[in-house]
Amino acid sequence: MVVAGARCLKLHRILLIIVGLWPYQKSFIWQIQAVFFFGAYCCMLLFQ
Repeated sequence: MVVAGARCLKLHRILLIIVGLWPYQKSFIWQIQAVFFFGAYCCMLLFQ
């Protein structure tokens, strides 16, 4: 039972890191998302 719970927690942790909602660290994926959204925002302002 402990192994199944740990596996489920690991899966939830990975999914939350991908989405950017895991609170304990700022991962590389978070940095990629920040650069992408900032670039998209700048492009929208530029072409408006």
